[in-house]
Amino acid sequence: MTEDERRRTEDEGRRTEDEGRKTNEGIRPLSFVLGRLARALMRGEIILLAIIYAYFVVTDRVPLIAFALIALVWLARWRATGALTRRTLFDLPILLLLAWLPVSFSVTVDPALSLPKVYGVLLCVAFFYAIVNAIRTRDDLQS
Repeated sequence: MTEDERRRTEDEGRRTEDEGRKTNEGIRPLSFVLGRLARALMRGEIILLAIIYAYFVVTDRVPLIAFALIALVWLARWRATGALTRRTLFDLPILLLLAWLPVSFSVTVDPALSLPKVYGVLLCVAFFYAIVNAIRTRDDLQS
């Protein structure tokens, strides 16, 4: 087989693979679409959290839909990377802090005054992990 024939065979194989990824109508499979959607959600996580935090600062509360959106972004990251978040040295202290929240909230005198503090802690943890997951290399820190 000559070099040109080998290249032609490889090109045909690549085209066949690309066509195999599409359905008969030329639409990408659901897994491809979900993967792209997951990566898009991950890229917009910090902006989403900034909007939620701005609303929190003004109103002292976080709507349930905001926590649902944060959970959706985390599930998207799990889908795209196979992990909810990257590991850090602070995982255990943060886990202990989050485990302590229900205990401290259950003994509060005035839940209406304590709930915004719980929201703040949850949003700060979400921001921390959003930044951790956004920075992958030293070059990401150069901007």
